[in-house]
Amino acid sequence: MSLSSKAKRCGELVRKQGVGSLINLPLTKFYTLKRLPSYVRSYPITAQIETTNVCNLKCRMCAHSVASWKSRNPRKILTMKEFKVILDKLPHIQFALINGVGEPLMNPNIADMIRYAYSKGIKTAFFTNAALLTPEKAEELLKADGLININVSIDGGKPETYERIRVGAKFSDLCDNIRSFIEIRDEMGKKSPGLSVFMVAMHENVHEIPLLIEIVKDLGGNGLNLHRFLEDQQTEGSPLSLEDIEMLKRYKQEADSKNFILSFGDMSGRITNKRSKRTCVDPWKTTYVNSTGWINPCCYSFYDESAYFGNIFESDFGDIWNGEPYRKFRHELKTGMPACCVKCPKYS
Repeated sequence: MSLSSKAKRCGELVRKQGVGSLINLPLTKFYTLKRLPSYVRSYPITAQIETTNVCNLKCRMCAHSVASWKSRNPRKILTMKEFKVILDKLPHIQFALINGVGEPLMNPNIADMIRYAYSKGIKTAFFTNAALLTPEKAEELLKADGLININVSIDGGKPETYERIRVGAKFSDLCDNIRSFIEIRDEMGKKSPGLSVFMVAMHENVHEIPLLIEIVKDLGGNGLNLHRFLEDQQTEGSPLSLEDIEMLKRYKQEADSKNFILSFGDMSGRITNKRSKRTCVDPWKTTYVNSTGWINPCCYSFYDESAYFGNIFESDFGDIWNGEPYRKFRHELKTGMPACCVKCPKYS
């Protein structure tokens, strides 16, 4: 970001959030993230807000498809009123990822939520399976200022593989929706939101990465981001084998030679066979709010009720942010490893 763009953004934040946000940002960067105290004087600068836990697909590798998860989590679509309450209680966030376990396009108010967030100076993005990203929905989203990126999940280079993993989706519809979105965006003369492609890398699909790279290129993209498959006794799918990892390394070399970005993201430690040291600072700078209002430290802990620190609809966020459960969690993360972090791809 250029100096003039930074100045413009600072002015926007002052107008929409007040000078408090400009004080909160350096306090976070130069005090909180340096000292990592259990009691945090600054407030989150980003947040992930689950706008619904309802999904239109039954993906084999997703916890959402597991019966035990559904039995503990009744269907919930966040209302516009509830969304406003959440943002009003998070006065200093500058960016929000507005999805969680469910498909955000299942929420009929998603475009209005994007607009409301931006009226408060908050830029947004979300992950989607894009099955519902019809031309009509694309136009609606493109008219909502503040949306800076849409991250599309494509878990196969062949229709049969993709449709076997993402049960209920059609590969041809997915590609059509992405092309339509790009065409409408270009016709409107807009550069934003950007569109990124993500893939959950598993033994079942890793060999199709070269095919998917060509599809991404055909769609006008220049990068593919890989997510690690999170193993669970009740989800389907197989983790990468040693042979798969060696294959990935070759794909990376080939992509680099062609100036294509193949990003390993949260899989980097798995690929290099190095267990990461504690580098996570999420509990000091961001927060996760699920569709029923419960606060978690991050998206990877959504399944663990021991990491539910309070409900934003029932309490002041400041009381949750520096309440005993959050403070205890920060201390455990700084000195050891909380139970819900053991399987986190940043460490395992």
